[in-house]
Amino acid sequence: MNNGRPDTDPTEAQIRATLGSVGNAFFGRFPSLREVQLLAIPPIAEGANILVCSATASGKTEAVIAPLVWRLRKRVREGERPERNIRLLAVAPTRALVSDLLKRLDQTLPSFGWSVGAQTSDHSDASRRPDALVTTPESFDSMLVSRFTRDHGQATDHLLAHVEGVFVDEAHLFDCSARGDQVLFLLERLRRLKATAVERGWIKDPAIQICGASATVFNADELAVRMLGEGSKALIVSGSRELLFLDRGDQWRSVDAASSASAVAQQISVGAGGSKLVRKLVTVFREGHGRKVLIFSPSRAKCDELGEHLACDLVKEVDVWVGAHHGSLNGERRKAAESAFSEARGLAVLVATSTLEVGIDIGDVDVVGLIGPPPDVPALLQRVGRGGRRGDRTRVIPFAESHEHAAALGGMLVSAAAGDFNGGQRFRNWGVFAQQVASYIKQNGMKGRTRKSLIKLAEAVWPDSDTGEIAGWIVDDLIDGGCLTETRSNLHLDGAIVEKIDEFPTSLHANIRSGGTLLAVRDSHSGEIIGHVASAPANGITNVGGKRLRIIGTGDGEIIVSPDSRPNPQDARPLSVKYPTVPFLITRCYGEALAKGLGFAKNDAPLHDGVWWHFGGHAVEKLLRNEMPRVFIGTECSGLALRVADDPSIVKSRFSGAHEVAAALQSVVISARSRYSRSSFDDFLSEEVFSQIAVEALQPRDILEFLQTRRVFRCSLSHPFEAAFE
Repeated sequence: MNNGRPDTDPTEAQIRATLGSVGNAFFGRFPSLREVQLLAIPPIAEGANILVCSATASGKTEAVIAPLVWRLRKRVREGERPERNIRLLAVAPTRALVSDLLKRLDQTLPSFGWSVGAQTSDHSDASRRPDALVTTPESFDSMLVSRFTRDHGQATDHLLAHVEGVFVDEAHLFDCSARGDQVLFLLERLRRLKATAVERGWIKDPAIQICGASATVFNADELAVRMLGEGSKALIVSGSRELLFLDRGDQWRSVDAASSASAVAQQISVGAGGSKLVRKLVTVFREGHGRKVLIFSPSRAKCDELGEHLACDLVKEVDVWVGAHHGSLNGERRKAAESAFSEARGLAVLVATSTLEVGIDIGDVDVVGLIGPPPDVPALLQRVGRGGRRGDRTRVIPFAESHEHAAALGGMLVSAAAGDFNGGQRFRNWGVFAQQVASYIKQNGMKGRTRKSLIKLAEAVWPDSDTGEIAGWIVDDLIDGGCLTETRSNLHLDGAIVEKIDEFPTSLHANIRSGGTLLAVRDSHSGEIIGHVASAPANGITNVGGKRLRIIGTGDGEIIVSPDSRPNPQDARPLSVKYPTVPFLITRCYGEALAKGLGFAKNDAPLHDGVWWHFGGHAVEKLLRNEMPRVFIGTECSGLALRVADDPSIVKSRFSGAHEVAAALQSVVISARSRYSRSSFDDFLSEEVFSQIAVEALQPRDILEFLQTRRVFRCSLSHPFEAAFE
């Protein structure tokens, strides 16, 4: 780790000795370094851009940040005291993860003289320029635009110009998402900012090291290059724990690559009611298989329902703490639930949505509960990975609300055990480019940007042969729509984009759609905002965050409640509130898992009595009905099966190439534009342009291959669930 790579890998003692006080701060309390740390620290300390991929709780965050910080400190000449500037920027997917990472770094960095802070809507530490700053993509974007130091109107410095290292946390959550593509643009803009800073004499060296940590992903080397830059590498540390699930007979069964997905599906409890869950949890607790259980719910409403049911009934059987956690509860409520679960010394159950899918520290989890299947295998891996971190086994309690969900869960569990989680082709989120056009122009103030500079930015981020052409279409479309105006060859923001920014200034930096107007739920006694809902009953008993509440009135945009303290609250069933929802889009990944759990091979497409099970998802279903209405005459099972009037094998020859599929998908996209929109800035694009760019995310080439490889055969049963669950 001195001048070039050593001839042999350094020993643990050598690594610790080299890292010195930094290593002691991060690893001093541990008797030995973990495998991922032994492998990742040397190349990162030498300056390589590395994406470290390993299992949850394997120590990968420390494996990246420790050598990054060590190297940044080493770059300062001995005896030299640098000006106070941000030198390490850490980007995390959510505000909760920012807070979690901030807490962890605050326990290590100050011991050797580094300060740490965060910049989000919840934190505002950037102005004091800590050595390390943790942030979200949205706040990163905002800082790039506005944090200049000016003298008589002239820029003389920028807050982020002195950043020498970037850490991208939970990089897999950014993969093929709008916020992920936003990070790609922001990193390229940071490189450009540093190059400008050198030209203007603000800094001397434009070099920047970018590293990341990720769960195991499909084609990790490709993700490393796309996210961290040309020449970057992925370091993959394999390793898995035995996966066990609690079957219908309350026996623990092992799942591995050789397991039959249909046999697993048959052993999953169907019916996700509270009474069944109580019985399973009592079994787990009384047999000593764990004392802390994290249960993943498919929705916020279900989370409330199960949390309340367990709080009423499970506590009658065992002495247990019960809590709920989802995105509509206010931050303090969520943090309180995290702390209470983490610090519980006895039995504890926490019901959550995907808010706890990623690495927020809630302490050890012994068992993971799954209420229905997640969207795909990577999401399932993320959830089950929260359990059994300190041992060699992961215990899962799967519940299904239907036989369909049991089959999908069975398929996903076996795929997860086998490490089979192909994510398909990568695609470009073009709505993000529209957002970045606005942000990049705003960053340059009154000067605006040239059309050429905007297109070059897109080409630097997405070096595909057609990027420049498509980026040009979008810029011209924004001009034609009045969102951009040209003055002296420079483009400036105008029209609807300016109106949106004037009304909601933070919208300039976000690709996430607003959930609309929400009602605050306020406790009448404490005045605390419990959370936010889309709507609620006018009166009666309701349930928010697993707590029974009595509605006592409404105010200006809020609902006033008080705890329901009656002696027998179970006698009155709570009336449900409504939360903002996103329609569940059945994908080919989900359909493939379902088919696997039903005992079918990957390309099987059974046909019986005029019903064809294609397992292709909503986009494929809509495509077939649009293009072949005489063959596909109705929907039998949304996204999975169609009624047919002719032999569905004809789909194999319907499209001659991916270009035909892409053209046909344009009408699918337009018919449900909001479903296929991935960025809030898609709204500023014309229907013609949106329909052309949105289909890329649907992966036309994959759809073509999917249709051409369908093995249509006649099945003796009218419904495949009859075979799997007879």
